[in-house]
Amino acid sequence: MALSSLPNEITVQILQSCNSISDVLALAATCRHLRTVLHSPSNRLTTLYEVAEAQFGPLEEAIRVLTYNDSQPAHVVRPTPPRSLPLLEQILELGHVANTWADMYPMKKWRKEGSVLRRLLTPMERRHLRRACYRIALYSLAYHTQDYPTTTRRSPAIIRERAALIRPWSTRELAEMMDLQAVLRRTIQSSIAPSNQKVAKIQQRKHRDCFVFQQAKNPRSRVLMQQGHHLAPSSQVPKFVRTQEDIYGTSQGWGDEDVHCYVLDDMLKLTPSQLLDLYSTVVTTAGSYQLGKCTKEWVEAFVYQVDGGDGWFEHNGQTLGETIQGVIEDRGDEIADVQKGIDDGWFGIAQCSVHG
Repeated sequence: MALSSLPNEITVQILQSCNSISDVLALAATCRHLRTVLHSPSNRLTTLYEVAEAQFGPLEEAIRVLTYNDSQPAHVVRPTPPRSLPLLEQILELGHVANTWADMYPMKKWRKEGSVLRRLLTPMERRHLRRACYRIALYSLAYHTQDYPTTTRRSPAIIRERAALIRPWSTRELAEMMDLQAVLRRTIQSSIAPSNQKVAKIQQRKHRDCFVFQQAKNPRSRVLMQQGHHLAPSSQVPKFVRTQEDIYGTSQGWGDEDVHCYVLDDMLKLTPSQLLDLYSTVVTTAGSYQLGKCTKEWVEAFVYQVDGGDGWFEHNGQTLGETIQGVIEDRGDEIADVQKGIDDGWFGIAQCSVHG
């Protein structure tokens, strides 16, 4: 049976069953009939938004981020704007960020190689992660700004205002946000703003790997060492040999472990989109944290641009964690129990075991 002989209602259902926007556009490009059905005024937006819901949903959470402004409190739900192609383009951009974090989640959540827990997320888990990503972004846009300097973080009125945003969400949904925020923290800690100790370990591993590679590449050097010959002392090494400073630009990271936690809290004020931009530049472009001083200066410049020169960003850590803790404890639950549930796999985004 030819596709052109099918009722338009069935053809629309076929198009809406696609898993992604690119799939539905590719399918519509295969014949004139499908293209005509998709681009008809009565079907185009409906079909594209249905597919976008499956690929990037929940769309209502994404739209809430896109339509936020400081004209009214963040906890006030705004009317849903009419569907349009410009709005859909913004949804696709924001949804791509959330799906990228969903792709990265397994390797950041289960960090050890060969972990028996590491797996791909199910479609429902990916949806839960996107929801958590959108909500973290909304919180950051609302309360991690120059309007909330460190002097206001303990204000009772501000605490109530922050809690009003997340209070409608269940404890299980708040646990999903905690789970994703932990993944964001690990990403910052390992790739964007590592500590001095982390950078030192990278340098040591790099030099060790280079030494092993050079020995494997030059059999004569192995023979000389086996015969009792020794390498020249460092004072006799020619100046053209690349040193630690040459390779990394600096031997320093973002502080020792005792102060690095404050840097992480500062960086967690950035939205998931901003963190992904940093990660893509530092890791995807550079290959690893090997740009050294250049990388650190680039991240500092990015943060300075966010700060706007007002000085509110530094030494003013994220407040989402303590706000979630306050709401959970107001419900009579213990934050330690929720965190243990996330660690054990029966709370959070990826649930590895069945719980009651």
